[in-house]
Amino acid sequence: MDQQRIVSFLDGLGLLPELVQHVQGGYDDFDAYVADAVRVTVEAARAKFVSCRIQARLRLAYGETGPRRMIDESDRLTYLLIEGNDFDVGIRAKKLNKQFLSYNHRSRRQDKLRQTEQFFGSGNPRAHVFLGYGMREGLEPALTVITLSSEFQDSSGEWKLSWLYSLWNEAEGTPLIRPIQPDIFPPPPRITPRLPAAESEDGTGSQGG
Repeated sequence: MDQQRIVSFLDGLGLLPELVQHVQGGYDDFDAYVADAVRVTVEAARAKFVSCRIQARLRLAYGETGPRRMIDESDRLTYLLIEGNDFDVGIRAKKLNKQFLSYNHRSRRQDKLRQTEQFFGSGNPRAHVFLGYGMREGLEPALTVITLSSEFQDSSGEWKLSWLYSLWNEAEGTPLIRPIQPDIFPPPPRITPRLPAAESEDGTGSQGG
């Protein structure tokens, strides 16, 4: 299934900005929840943390029922399913290497998904698509790219990009979409302390309540 059909389908549903937000939010969660005092000692786990947080955010946003939902298969394969009239799209969040290829553990299931570029066992054709993110590591780690892509294996056994669509790229200077999050806790009530009775009686004081 070609890039244009898939991207146009997702864009028509208004999902592309939402996907950028979920990746950016998953990345930011690492810095938000991991204390400064220990962050440097667990920085190597950031990629796994980010992938799990992206999945959690997708699940919170789309749930597990309806035409847009999270799917959990028996072999620990989790993806966002977007159902359409003529075809469906299954989206998996993955970290990318410098060649924009996804990091995957080797298994027959993983290899088949990438070789065929689709999921099997459903009524509609179901495209297999990566929601990829690139990271700059080192002393100043940062999110560098967010993409949609599909991969295949060539005749020599090398994994190659079938297509790549950039949703956001740090080098282009396009600002990430950062929605304003409401405060988790309400502000404290504004209470004026009661003044001594003597001050209240002569009219110089005020009462709160």
